[in-house]
Amino acid sequence: MQELIITRETRLAEAVTDAERILALDELVWVLRTVEPIRALALSEEAVSLARAQPNQPGLAPSLCLAGVCAVILSRYEEAREALNESLTLSRRLGDKATEGRCLHYLGAIHNVLSEQPAAIENVTAAIHIFDALQDLESLGASYNMLGNIQFSLCDYSGALEWYGRGLEARERAGDQVGIAGSLGNIGNVYGERGDLADALVFHQRGLDQAIRIGSTALEISSLCNLGGDYVDLRRYEEGIAVCRRSVELGETLEDWEKVAVALTSMGFAYAKTKRRTEALECYSRALEIARANQLQKAEAHSLFSIGEILLSQGALIQARERTAESAALASAIGARRTEFQSFQVLAEVCKRLGDYAAALGHFETFRRLEKEVFTEEAEERAKSMVIQMEVEHHRREAEALAGINTALSEANAALSEANTRLEALATTDPLTGLPNHRALVAALDAQTARSRREERPCALLFVDIDHFKSINDIYGHPIGDAVLREFVACVRACLREEDILGRWGGEEFLILLPGTGPERALRVAERVRSSVAAQPLLVRDGGGAVKKSLHITCSIGSAACPPQAATRDDLILAADQALYAAKRLGRNRVCGVGDVL
Repeated sequence: MQELIITRETRLAEAVTDAERILALDELVWVLRTVEPIRALALSEEAVSLARAQPNQPGLAPSLCLAGVCAVILSRYEEAREALNESLTLSRRLGDKATEGRCLHYLGAIHNVLSEQPAAIENVTAAIHIFDALQDLESLGASYNMLGNIQFSLCDYSGALEWYGRGLEARERAGDQVGIAGSLGNIGNVYGERGDLADALVFHQRGLDQAIRIGSTALEISSLCNLGGDYVDLRRYEEGIAVCRRSVELGETLEDWEKVAVALTSMGFAYAKTKRRTEALECYSRALEIARANQLQKAEAHSLFSIGEILLSQGALIQARERTAESAALASAIGARRTEFQSFQVLAEVCKRLGDYAAALGHFETFRRLEKEVFTEEAEERAKSMVIQMEVEHHRREAEALAGINTALSEANAALSEANTRLEALATTDPLTGLPNHRALVAALDAQTARSRREERPCALLFVDIDHFKSINDIYGHPIGDAVLREFVACVRACLREEDILGRWGGEEFLILLPGTGPERALRVAERVRSSVAAQPLLVRDGGGAVKKSLHITCSIGSAACPPQAATRDDLILAADQALYAAKRLGRNRVCGVGDVL
């Protein structure tokens, strides 16, 4: 990388005419964009200035495009959009397809960051159409990777992994070392979201190694942020703090404030988990300061929420209420739904401790409503992503046909494979609750028990049964019963970790699979679920949101865990089922483990 930079700098120094200098500047900017983005932006602005002064401005479109690319990398999205749109208009007028494709790609990137996925899809698929026709593997790999980013934002992790894999393959064929590092990091992010933290760590470490090898500080910052998050999720807090601190140092050097805010938030979380609340508050406050100074509203809302949590734990209730109310209002304004409902959950607890029970109840009801909406929206986004996949595949086939590539048979096979995948998703999802169904749970149990044996990690299973559920259907009717099941699921889900798997076994029976969990913690989780269900009335609402019924229900739970080498699906189900039977036999509304089975 350094040798290439030196070569480009030499060419720039040897440029004689303005036209030669513009071309040399553009070549240097493209190499520097991920290594020294601030310098790259300054050089691109010089190129734009020179190009505007040229008769007929022949080099203006590529230089404007590169200025927009650098602005995107530095998270200056409005500045980037203005430059890219002007470049797009010029490149279309001149028939410059390469610049047009690049503009469309980065405009898609901006739309995705701003949660405008339909526009992002339209732009990126148009870019793929162009890059396919030009047989530009490096750019094609980047656009495949961008489609992975869009699928990731839609919570379609399987789709994201597929597109990231295509992008990595294209980038490897093109020899795009910078792109390879980015793809490795993105693949690690997918594994992290799916709870496969060991795999996430492997890919993020590979991405970091690649970034260091090619000398890209910007990519090194991103990789360090990813690694820090992995260590924190794995509860290796001290390692996470050290890695995040390095990310902050490098991010401040490059003024990559978005990454700095992310790293500070991860550090704060690690400090909070190790009871160092003063250090946590310092990290969150610094992240808030940076977010406000750089108009990073999502980071600002999350920092306010995190500060509110710390203040609550310190007993500073008035300040906690102020910060969390700010977080809720900002999150609502920008559509950060998860931060919004989490903020109302904390607000409910703060108001309860302050003795303002009416406000606490109101905040709690808002939290429950928003949480339910978020889970519903995420399910709808996953369904939407299937349609998007079909549209993307359609555009890809059109591009290949225009390029004269005879791949009709392989495309038909790909379409059939995608159709089978969608059918599999429908066959493994419970339509009422949106949870994994019986079939999916069996597959998840097989996979988790096999992993437990392979990695020598424990796993646990909770068998949950709603007490006297038949009487709810008999008294109130099946529509109310269905609503109770959905509310029950939302209540239980709030008690679990992201990596825990909640599914509907059948009727009013549910399974909770707890990866990496031993018997003692499994019993604690089960009791948390049981007490939460028993303590909270389930509010059944009509289509307009008005409460139709307020029902108190209870549940019985059987808990079973097995040591790693003895983990089998049937043994785990049998043990949990026997424990559930014991809980019902002993009076219901209780938790029993294998030791309670007579």
